[in-house]
Amino acid sequence: MKKTAYVFAAILILASFLRLVRLTGIPCGFYCDEAAEGYTAYSILTTGKDFGGNTLPVFVKHIADEIHGGIYSYGMIPSIAVFGLNEFAVRLSSAFWGILTVLVLFLLVRKALDTETALLSMLFLAVSPWHMHFSRIGFGAIIYPLFLVLALFLFYKGLEKEKYMYFSAAVFALSVYTYSTARVFTPLLVLGLLVFHFRDFIRNKKSLLVSIAVFALFLIPFAVWFLAGREELMRRYSIMSIFAFYKDPASALKRFVTNMLSYYSPSFLFLSGDPVLRHCVKGFGELYLFTFPLVIYGIFLCIRERKPFHKVLLYWLLIFPVPASLTVGHRHALRAFTGAPAFQILSAIGLSGISGLAKKTKGKVKKFVVIPVLSIYIVVSFVNISAYMREYFIKYKLYSYRDWEAGFGDAIKYASSIKDAYAYVYLTRYDEALDMLTAFHVKYPPAVYQKSGMKNSGYRFANYAEDIRKDFCTRGEKALYVVK
Repeated sequence: MKKTAYVFAAILILASFLRLVRLTGIPCGFYCDEAAEGYTAYSILTTGKDFGGNTLPVFVKHIADEIHGGIYSYGMIPSIAVFGLNEFAVRLSSAFWGILTVLVLFLLVRKALDTETALLSMLFLAVSPWHMHFSRIGFGAIIYPLFLVLALFLFYKGLEKEKYMYFSAAVFALSVYTYSTARVFTPLLVLGLLVFHFRDFIRNKKSLLVSIAVFALFLIPFAVWFLAGREELMRRYSIMSIFAFYKDPASALKRFVTNMLSYYSPSFLFLSGDPVLRHCVKGFGELYLFTFPLVIYGIFLCIRERKPFHKVLLYWLLIFPVPASLTVGHRHALRAFTGAPAFQILSAIGLSGISGLAKKTKGKVKKFVVIPVLSIYIVVSFVNISAYMREYFIKYKLYSYRDWEAGFGDAIKYASSIKDAYAYVYLTRYDEALDMLTAFHVKYPPAVYQKSGMKNSGYRFANYAEDIRKDFCTRGEKALYVVK
């Protein structure tokens, strides 16, 4: 027991270190989505409204008129209240949720399987490229895996003690308010749990009925928002959905299947990952290459054992790409993020199984075959992890700075410091997120922003230098021109 506690603590410290060290410097820069998340939390903290002017909203306004679940924004408020509106406070919140997910995954796997597999799952998630990467940036998707593994842990605890099943239903429902993919993935996973644990629910029909009632109760705000926000939903649908892009149902279905298969490809999982540099480093997949045989063997053991949790895990593996596959565009690590914990559990099951086989082997086979092969595998694993850490912490910032808006924060802070010497400060960029980046970096008063945005802030936004030249000719006013 004491040994388990020491190993658990060591893994948690490792997970914390990897998610906290050089948090504001890597990634290098601060992206507009991070700024929007931070400014939303700051706005709610100081005014009780998001920057769109909605009072204590369940769903908050995001850039480009998107609407996001509000749980991540509310969860960031304590960090901003303590450290202020800055890059560290925003990313610290994500790091905290990432570390907490590592801890809760241990609880889930220990409850569903055993302590050894739980510690291995925890270790794999602690060093996972997929999970570590998104734990260090201010994207709201990081909180969904936490709700997912917490709801599953409470579910398996609820099979023994009824009250925990009701908490599980509540957490599953609340997960819908975290990230958009949850609106598809959570109902699919809950359906799977009902199927694979059908006998458990038959023996306790009261637990099933009360859990359904709790789940429905917590979804009432979502239903109200869904019915009231159809215009916004249809706008997003027309932009993102494959069924809006491909008018022919057969073509849409073909695209869906192609998308699904792409998320199982060795290229995405083990070799090159997401093509967007904000989501992945060069030369590495979402999973370590050395885990490939572990995942395969883990799948084999799940099929062979056929326990309810093994079935749930395989089902999880089957449906994790569904939300991402319903959208157009490239293979998207963030939209498929729900797969990250499942692959770590499978890797742990595979390694635990191999360890069990090694322990049973005796004599010359163990001495001259098993021990040398395992020793080589351990070295390869260490080299693979070390290579990724070197790529992420040393090289990544050298080629990803443009994708992370590096330098903009310094530029706008400098411009703000001398703004009073000019009639206007002109800023150029190529998208509509510039005002949110500016509002974040200058700590623009949310109460003012809610009324008119940054129209009267003293800053002017333009796509091209020609826009500013024309404005100069018209106004004839002295202005500072900051190029981005």
